[in-house]
Amino acid sequence: MFERPRRKDRDEPWPVKAAKYAWMSFIALLLVPTCLSVVLANPSGGGHPDDEAITRMLPGIFALLLMLSGIAAGAASLCAMGTYGKRGIMVPAITGICLHVGFVLLAVIVLLPALQAAREAARQMHQEEQERQQRQQQEQPPDAGHGTP
Repeated sequence: MFERPRRKDRDEPWPVKAAKYAWMSFIALLLVPTCLSVVLANPSGGGHPDDEAITRMLPGIFALLLMLSGIAAGAASLCAMGTYGKRGIMVPAITGICLHVGFVLLAVIVLLPALQAAREAARQMHQEEQERQQRQQQEQPPDAGHGTP
């Protein structure tokens, strides 16, 4: 009597859904880890220090999984184009792959100089600390602290 209307996405083959996931996962990559870090923030303190370190890593791990799964879904849908055709697969899959790879390249371009500068600053601080310790050792008299009258 009354037939339920069919949803369009139920009729789509899996490569079309995977191609959509490829670009939609990029949007999730931008939003979800940020929300996760806000939700998982523990201003009250307490707990084991290792728990806090793991909690701080979760958004990054989740972002990495989203990125890898988006690239894999795009690649899988492109591989299935021979069977299912180009319609609804090629543009979303290539868009998703390009967004993810572009994001990685941008991160490398921005973060690599920052990491090198931080490494140089840490090396310089370590060298200054060693020089300070050497000066302190040279300033101390050789028999100081032995307790001889």
